[in-house]
Amino acid sequence: MTKTQLAVANFAGLAAFAAGAPAVAQRQPDEAFHPLIGVAGVHRPEFRGSDDYEVQPLPFVGFQYRRGDMTLSMEGTELELDLIGSDRFKAGPIVGYRWGRDDDIENDVVRLLPTIDDTVEGGVFAEMTWVVGQGRVGAGVKVLADLGDAYGGYNVTADVSWSARATDRLSYGVGANVVWADRNYMETYFGVDDLGAAASGLAAYRPDAGIESVGLSANIRYRLSGRWGVAMFASYDRLLDQAADTPIVTEEGSENQARMGFAVYRAF
Repeated sequence: MTKTQLAVANFAGLAAFAAGAPAVAQRQPDEAFHPLIGVAGVHRPEFRGSDDYEVQPLPFVGFQYRRGDMTLSMEGTELELDLIGSDRFKAGPIVGYRWGRDDDIENDVVRLLPTIDDTVEGGVFAEMTWVVGQGRVGAGVKVLADLGDAYGGYNVTADVSWSARATDRLSYGVGANVVWADRNYMETYFGVDDLGAAASGLAAYRPDAGIESVGLSANIRYRLSGRWGVAMFASYDRLLDQAADTPIVTEEGSENQARMGFAVYRAF
């Protein structure tokens, strides 16, 4: 992996903070640029299905900018444009970054399989939110297609979340999601072709489209002062069906995929 790819992949790891988390600025954006910049550390699997973990320091950049009824926002590596301008419903285009699998990993067997390039994904998203008690419930879906020719397919994520403020300084959220992926995605990240089988000794495996995983997440943020804050995040994904049945997972990895992270940030 090149230094540029490594930097982008590191940055991609912090996209997890966006899942189920309160809004970046934690307020309704006005017609001004409100960036949030920080540093973080994330403990995560080396690749999808790995049971080897890595801890890396990461940069974190987020922002919200509203212009009329449109709001452009970014957190982690997902950039979305809300075209609706409603307090309860948002929808529009979304662009994200997905990292692949290189040959600089701990597992000596999986290292012999073909590498998977990092890629850019693009698609659409929609989300509804409701005020319930002292918090907000959200339900959304996003469809992302490969724009960088790494896997040549698409995936769909449906999620629900709950977020609330415990105090003026403390906020938290929990969420759940399910991911469905087409055959091209599944074959790229979990398949073993004939050449890969010959090189690695793993059995050839060709998965079909289906449910890739289900997951849970939780996050907490604490505002240290007017502009400084800290955030903690944890998530757990369980690979299912054909994603869990690949020899990459059954023989060399794990269907249990967990992430933990901590960040210090400043709002501007």
